[in-house]
Amino acid sequence: MAAPSGTAFGRRLIGRWHNSEARERLLDWREERGRTPWPASRQRLAGEAPNVAIVVVNWNTRLLIAQLVFSLFRILGRDQFAQIVVVDNGSSDGSGQLLDVLDRDGLIHLIANPRQRYHGPALNQGLSWLAERQRELPRAAQTDYVWVLDSDVVVLRRDTLLEAVGVLERERAAAVAQAAWHSHHQREMLGLYSLLLDPGLAWKAPLPPFREHGDPSAALQAALRHRNKKLVSFPFVDGGYLLHVGRGTLAHVAKTAAAQNRYFAWATEHNEPHFAGASEGQIAYAAFLELIDREVPDLTPERLVDACGASPLLTVTW
Repeated sequence: MAAPSGTAFGRRLIGRWHNSEARERLLDWREERGRTPWPASRQRLAGEAPNVAIVVVNWNTRLLIAQLVFSLFRILGRDQFAQIVVVDNGSSDGSGQLLDVLDRDGLIHLIANPRQRYHGPALNQGLSWLAERQRELPRAAQTDYVWVLDSDVVVLRRDTLLEAVGVLERERAAAVAQAAWHSHHQREMLGLYSLLLDPGLAWKAPLPPFREHGDPSAALQAALRHRNKKLVSFPFVDGGYLLHVGRGTLAHVAKTAAAQNRYFAWATEHNEPHFAGASEGQIAYAAFLELIDREVPDLTPERLVDACGASPLLTVTW
């Protein structure tokens, strides 16, 4: 007979289940069933620039996602990417209203979940939506690469994608991102906060999808290595291409005491910005905040749309 869930014994059982290999396998199976694998990659014409789609997951980070979108349009530049897909996990902080306007005015494509699906499954939604659409688009509009970004990233340089795509193509890599030592895996891992993928190599069975746990891309990276697919480091942060503020969602979980969130315990002790270890991260972020305050002094959805339509600013200086 099962112990009541309110007892210490019941809580231990639930904790073991949440961290068990059986649970991970079940979640992987569910995600794999719902995933649309990437169709055959398009054949680009000589001199034809690649089309890069951006996928972002948001949950109650309204200000941060607004900053990211501003940086993509005004610093990176609209001509550098094909589209932005934002998957919102049932936000309640006004993100939904902001993203609705951005979607209505054609700046993003919004996938609005009515509930919290967490980071990995929401990324799977975004990539699967792109894969499904790939079959319907004319060749010239099809996606070549997918850039996965965290909502608390800010792009600082107009050449960010140009340089990263250049490395991806020269190395014939499945993915590029900034690598850092991961003590749990006892090896360097690519950072998911800014991960550029070739979906023709990385988004199909038997490779796993992103997982629903604290390290959603770990299984995918391990599988790619096992199949001798290249994972290449690119200095997104160290080269000053972008900032990763860090822990944006965890900060909301901790601030609102969202105990129902699966990562609440972790968030209580890991909710301060870390800027991915960048020595001048805080200074660069302060300079960016000054810039967006000048360009969009009243950060309403409509004014953000207007600001994103202006000419690129090229770089952020500090």
